Amino acid sequence: MKGLIKLKCETCENYEKERNFETKNCFLALDVFWKDIVNTEIYLQQIPQLFNYYTIDIVGPQNIDLEKNISVFYVDASAFYNGFENETEILSIRFCLCEVKKIVYKSEFKASLLIQIIKMRSLSDIFSLDLSLNEGFCGMIEEKDQRYVEIKDFNNYLIKGINFQGDVGVNYIISKNKNRIIAVNSWDFHSNNWFLCNVEYE
Repeated sequence: MKGLIKLKCETCENYEKERNFETKNCFLALDVFWKDIVNTEIYLQQIPQLFNYYTIDIVGPQNIDLEKNISVFYVDASAFYNGFENETEILSIRFCLCEVKKIVYKSEFKASLLIQIIKMRSLSDIFSLDLSLNEGFCGMIEEKDQRYVEIKDFNNYLIKGINFQGDVGVNYIISKNKNRIIAVNSWDFHSNNWFLCNVEYE
């Protein structure tokens, strides 16, 4: 299996630039729909395990080199559909580096891939890593206008969401004990990406 998998955005029909998932100071992961390789109709009901095989659905815009490993984001089914409502759901987060084994299905806008997890990180792994964050994201977290800001305050974590009129938004997951930004979700009308980070929250 060689070459690129290119998927169009259903809204603008453009392609994404080719992604670099893992660099020295950044870990980018795609938000995907996880499925068990046996039951491929419903979202995966348990946290994925290292070295196991799964099927994932991805949507455009994408431009992915199948010769390279890809990074994908997992959160439990309840949080996937409804957003984070408790700390157990936050702790289910996994950033998974995967090898693509097979293209199960592909159309212009969507693909299903058989993947194997070769590396996995949870939120507890982050504090030993030197991971930075794009300066633009660091600036957005200072947004004070309450029309755009939503706060979810849990015992050990804070989620600060910034939503500009439903067209673009950023969600920050912050460790209150460590006073660190540990994960960021950036989304707009045609993309949804997660970044693993370890940045001081002031």
